[in-house]
Amino acid sequence: MTARSPLVPGAYGVVRGADVSTSVRIVGAVTIDGVRHYRTSSGTTIPASTVAQFSPSKFRGVAIDKTMPAWIRNASDSRKPVITYLGGKRSGELAPRTIVSVLEQSDDGKLVRVTDTAWVSRRDLRVAAISEPPPGTGPKEKWFDVDRDEQVLVAYEGKRPVYATMVSTGKWKHTTPTVIARVGSKLLTASMNNNRGDEQYAVADVPWTMYYDNRYALHTSYWHDGFGGPRSHGCINLSPRDARALYQWSSPDIPAGWIAVYGDEDHPGSLVRVRSRESAPIFRGYAKTLRERALVATTE
Repeated sequence: MTARSPLVPGAYGVVRGADVSTSVRIVGAVTIDGVRHYRTSSGTTIPASTVAQFSPSKFRGVAIDKTMPAWIRNASDSRKPVITYLGGKRSGELAPRTIVSVLEQSDDGKLVRVTDTAWVSRRDLRVAAISEPPPGTGPKEKWFDVDRDEQVLVAYEGKRPVYATMVSTGKWKHTTPTVIARVGSKLLTASMNNNRGDEQYAVADVPWTMYYDNRYALHTSYWHDGFGGPRSHGCINLSPRDARALYQWSSPDIPAGWIAVYGDEDHPGSLVRVRSRESAPIFRGYAKTLRERALVATTE
């Protein structure tokens, strides 16, 4: 997976004191009556003092060679290290986001050995595990497997995992649905707004967006660094580095210089499976249509 374009297109910030949670993309600055203002991508000009700039996450997943990764993530506070044990006694600590491998699991499933001399609580791990492709997936087809329980995404080519990372799916009351769908559109940037309910927001120019099930998308989150835990309003949040890499890798391909491309039954986008122990995923959208056609073809 290559990355040849900027991580995010410019600087972003949230407008302080706004009635609605509003983020903007800053495209320039100007002084008006001696006061510094920012010009935004929407064409507005606002005082610089009213904008708190974001510092996008530097987190990134890993290319998979042979071993599936797991990440250290403290279940109580993701910013804190995790205690390690040996022989039932505390033996040290592991820093947040340390990449480890699952080597052994205790009989009760509560502890996992991640090095020759370190056991950690299973609750303090986010584990990427190999999973079988959905029915009908091609032998070299590019697709995404999102494990909602682990908050982990694995990118596959057929049955071969090629990349894994932590994500953030929907938080309480905004659960990301379990589905098998396909990328319907890929947008260089997309504005996301919600004018209903008590969680209104306006988010400007979200980079590397891949819609796969109506309003649900895989996309960059430039406003938080909480990957590995539920955080979104239903979409699948990716770090900027991950979103860019997966956007460029996935189908349909983006021709040079294009800002959008669309998938359909004749030119399918990458398949996206979101799964959980709580509910089995179902085929949706044109992924369902293609699956039904394939089933008919096998019976003729």
